[in-house]
Amino acid sequence: MKLLPRRACACALLAVIGAMTTIVSAGVIAPFAVPYLPVPKGAAVILNTGSTNTAGYRIVVRPTGESEYAMRSGSLSGRGRQIGAVSQAQAQRFFRDLAAAAPLQNLRSVPCMKSASFGSSLFVWWNHERSPDLSCARGTAALALAGDAAEIATALNVAAFGKPLVRPMMPGESHREAPQSSSAPVSPSPLPSRP
Repeated sequence: MKLLPRRACACALLAVIGAMTTIVSAGVIAPFAVPYLPVPKGAAVILNTGSTNTAGYRIVVRPTGESEYAMRSGSLSGRGRQIGAVSQAQAQRFFRDLAAAAPLQNLRSVPCMKSASFGSSLFVWWNHERSPDLSCARGTAALALAGDAAEIATALNVAAFGKPLVRPMMPGESHREAPQSSSAPVSPSPLPSRP
């Protein structure tokens, strides 16, 4: 095995870093980030990172229920910055659960299996603290926050679950209709008997 001189390795590394910088600055990777939003004092942030096939989102919720949210760009469902509101009862429950769960970094979370295409992470920030990934939550407090975050996302109609990213069809790609289901009930076929 022949080793490259140090200078050649350094040049190759700089070329790779330069190519990655060009790709990011050209907008190939950067548009898929969930946009940042201003966070007023006392507000909390819910972040769903999204995945290859689901749009992520960031929601800023105030204790009054006033909210601002943004979907991950690069998706057809991305609508830019939006203003909304959740019910005062939802906001109060969310902030009550946040206070009960503090400090957020001590919430229980376990590593969990996630699909490469659909696996996303869910985090909550409040009072200068960040939760672990709540999509793998353990314990009453962490599960309550994960539930609150999902309810708020659903109330604002930004929940990423079930909203796949839609890519445009490639040239020459044909669209196939989904097969129609028959109205007759399907009965399982009997298993062949063994001799």
